Amino acid sequence: MPTYYRNGSLWIELRTREGGHPMAHVHAHCDGQSVSMALDGTVLDGRIRSDRLNEVKAWVNKNKTLLESEWRRIHGV
Repeated sequence: MPTYYRNGSLWIELRTREGGHPMAHVHAHCDGQSVSMALDGTVLDGRIRSDRLNEVKAWVNKNKTLLESEWRRIHGV
């Protein structure tokens, strides 16, 4: 699973072995918590601290083009 961002205990990844997910999204992990987030910033599942969630949203928004391209490459769409 490629990790695209890391800051201390927070990391953001795209999963390569997920199937059947039509919506591009990332997984963010921090201090034993995790969240799945669509590239538009919508939380799909899970939770993390609000300050870290804001950091994830900002990073995803700033890197949306890269993440969309990587999603298509990894998932063959």
